[in-house]
Amino acid sequence: FSNRVLDIIASDWTASSVLQVRSAGPVNVVTGADIALNGFTDNTPTQRPNIVPGQDPYSDKDSLTNYYNIAAFTQPAPGTLGDATFNLLRGPGFWQWDQAFSRAFSVGGDQRIELRAEAINLTNQFNRGNPAATLNNPATFGRITTAQSAPRIWQFAVKYLF
Repeated sequence: FSNRVLDIIASDWTASSVLQVRSAGPVNVVTGADIALNGFTDNTPTQRPNIVPGQDPYSDKDSLTNYYNIAAFTQPAPGTLGDATFNLLRGPGFWQWDQAFSRAFSVGGDQRIELRAEAINLTNQFNRGNPAATLNNPATFGRITTAQSAPRIWQFAVKYLF
């Protein structure tokens, strides 16, 4: 810059960016009960339901309360296993932009002052967690109740080096 003060303030900044983009994570639809009557529950239901032909398992991918279609699944007959495959569905994707700016100013001799400004989740992107997928709990099935990202966070730092 031709203006000395503006040149000192606005020049020689270093920028660093981190862009995270992740595809949707797998979601395993489970019955929520020991329908197969084999005793393998261990407090974590692992038995899967049957798929209803012709029904789309996704209701509304923009919804927080109706992401999956519960009508696309039924409980298997007692003593049998369902035909839904492991990790059949996908949850929402994820993206986040983190940005930092830093600049060192000489204050004489070997002494410097470094300024740093950081923004984590700069765009304040809301990244939804995976929806619930336990069939015997229709009140929460397909409902997103968690977030995968933090809200925007600003951090500022000053470091004196001598």
